[in-house]
Amino acid sequence: MVLPDEGDDEYPFRSALLDPSTCFPTWGDEKEGLIRMTRVYVSTVAEIVSTWGEGDPSVQQKLVKKLGYGPENVNEWMNHEYKVKEYWDRTHHAVLVDDIDILPPVEHGLGILPFVYVTARGEPKGVYTPQGQYQQRIDEFMNAGYVVGRGQDLAEKGVSVFHHLVNTHKLREIMNTLLLMEAMKSQNPATITYSAPHLMGKEPPPLNNKPGGNNQRVLNLQKIEGIPTSPRPTDVAPVMNQIQQDMTQGTIPPHVFGAEQGSNVSGFAVESLIAAAKDAILPYVNAWQTAQQLKAKLKLHLYRHIISPVTILSVPATGAYGMNYVRAVTPEMVDAVGTRVKISLFGIAQQNLPGQISAALQAVEGGIWSTRKAMEHVGVKNPDRMLADIIAERAIQHPALMETFIIPNGFIKQGMEELARIWLQLVVAPQMGQLMGTMDPAAQAPEGPMPNGQSAPMQGQQAPPPGGPQPGQGRGPAPQ
Repeated sequence: MVLPDEGDDEYPFRSALLDPSTCFPTWGDEKEGLIRMTRVYVSTVAEIVSTWGEGDPSVQQKLVKKLGYGPENVNEWMNHEYKVKEYWDRTHHAVLVDDIDILPPVEHGLGILPFVYVTARGEPKGVYTPQGQYQQRIDEFMNAGYVVGRGQDLAEKGVSVFHHLVNTHKLREIMNTLLLMEAMKSQNPATITYSAPHLMGKEPPPLNNKPGGNNQRVLNLQKIEGIPTSPRPTDVAPVMNQIQQDMTQGTIPPHVFGAEQGSNVSGFAVESLIAAAKDAILPYVNAWQTAQQLKAKLKLHLYRHIISPVTILSVPATGAYGMNYVRAVTPEMVDAVGTRVKISLFGIAQQNLPGQISAALQAVEGGIWSTRKAMEHVGVKNPDRMLADIIAERAIQHPALMETFIIPNGFIKQGMEELARIWLQLVVAPQMGQLMGTMDPAAQAPEGPMPNGQSAPMQGQQAPPPGGPQPGQGRGPAPQ
């Protein structure tokens, strides 16, 4: 359940994890989803007043008038418990306490049902209605059908995922209790006393089990031995190992965490065991992912329509490489992005991550995967952003950019302007002058005439023919 809290500028939401046995959801068709939620639970008067009477003194007055309590015994009746019934749909909300209208049907103004209800396997086929008067059967299409009796309802209940471990768990508790009793007996064990006939009836001194204790007996006349009892740990080790194996197979196997004993297990076998373990918890993983997605969608809707007109949140954002800043989440931004959220768990154990990275690199080098596909395979959530950061890192690591920009900029950020100025004069300025000379050869040419009579811009080019009349040319008119 998620409700808005406009008075909190940092986290304007109120979230609560509710007991699913107190919630009775009603779904519409595949496009409508959850359309109604009815809750029936038991709560104290103090909790009812603090929850529904904040800002409404009539709630406490209604309870006092209906239940017949007075101010003289206020401490007593505040701890009394009563049945609370809540009704929620997409437009209205109502609350009843022991059939008292604490909150009559009113419009809540949220525009959405503020509940997220997700189920995994092991759910019952028959449920009570909120009134608790009869039960309905839910068919394979999740439709409410005919009324069934309590006996049939119990018979039709779905088997819990832990159902087959009940007896195994009891047996493990019995064996652990016996082993604990044996461990406690070792501090003060039961004994057998052997005495000579003429010493019968005379109790030997008690045993001293303290560290450094000294126990003395008459040789061949008195003897005390501990009574061996069972089960000893070595006797029950096979049984305990089998019980632990059953518990592992019936719950979450250790392979789901990438844990596998033995050095002769191949990588393929480990991956197969991990995949099999993931299948065992897949319904619960999917249920968790779906619940988080629906919760994020609900929060975005509440922020867009209820919270943003009152207060605007600012969230940290990542800009250019190494640059972080705070950005306001405006209603226009939510409209542009939408309220659909995709959430998925990272499914690679940390000890298996190097092997996955190595396989992804080989696929990229072999030309069958792109770099983006390899990043997604090892769990990178935003490959485009990661590629941009990699390009920025390679540019920053260039020696020229490091000496001319990154280092002096770092000095300035740390408040060492004088050191940055010296660095610019000693390192950056000579490099920039050399760079400019390389880009403009004319700037390095010497002034004055060259040995062949050329000017500086003509240096390196072939000299033109000498001026004046050439052989065979006169100063008179050209022949006709």
